[in-house]
Parts: sequence; C-alpha cells; structure tokens
Amino acid sequence: MNHVSKEEITDIVNGLNTTGRQWHYHLMTPTCRFNDTDQFALFVEDVENDKAYVLLSERAQMKISKVFAKLLHGKDVVENTLSNSATELTRQEKNIIEQIDELTSLGMHWHHHVFFPHCIFSNHKDNFELVLENPSNQSTIISVSRYEPKQVLRYIEKAFYSQKSVK
Repeated sequence: MNHVSKEEITDIVNGLNTTGRQWHYHLMTPTCRFNDTDQFALFVEDVENDKAYVLLSERAQMKISKVFAKLLHGKDVVENTLSNSATELTRQEKNIIEQIDELTSLGMHWHHHVFFPHCIFSNHKDNFELVLENPSNQSTIISVSRYEPKQVLRYIEKAFYSQKSVK
C-alpha cells in the first residue's frame, strides 16, 4: 500500500477514471473494522494493476470522497433519493436504510462501504457487497448482489454526505 498526499490521491483517481480503468475507494473512520490505523483513511484501489493508495488524516476527507463518489457511481448518486420503485430493494437493503434512518435520528455518525467485485476487503469476490457499520453496537448489515446497488446508493450516499462529518 502506498501512502500518498491529498493532491496525489486526487491525481491518481482522475487518471484511473479518465483511462477507464477499474477502481474504487473507501472512506474509513478510525473505528472502521477495515482500518488498521487510528486515523481516517481514504483508500483507493486500482483493481487492474493490483495497487492500493491511502491518504491518512486527522479528519474525514468528506469533500474529496464526495467527488470520488460522483466519479465512481455517477454524479446523481449523491443528489437523488429513492424513487417510487424502492419496492425493488432487497430485504437487506431495506434493513440498511432503516438502520441509517434510526442512527441519523439519534444523531449518531455512521459509515458504509461498497465493495466492488474483487475488492481486497470483500468476502464475496464475484459480487458487490454493501456494508453498513453501526457504531452504537459495532455490528454490520451486509447486502450482497450481482449488480452495483445504485438504487439504494442514491439514498445512502445522500444521507451519508448530509452528515458533513463522520467519527
């Protein structure tokens, strides 16, 4: 894993995105079960070249992360909410939304991950894995699917970035 600066990680993502290579990222809190540091980590995975880059910082890089979310999932993912076709959500996706609503109403910070196929953190290497980490009891809710969960991501990403910060 390569430790990089804010400018370097932005340049790396822009380069990966511009060339159409497979990549994804994770914003990890110091308490995240996938983060082995005591700092916030903005982790970028270059899937095709089997490389990982990380920016460590004292606070969550929400602004950069939001830009990365738009590049990765489409610019409307952080601006739209669920459509009327939300009945197409799986039970686990509905559980994730219910948990997010509950944590948000209690004023608790939370975070999530979307593990793309072949993500180094995934337990389901051929599928997408959506993970919600609940800070109140250190539990997780996991939803696994063959396709990118864009429908539920529209709700999750908007709610996540509405927090302004995470802990």
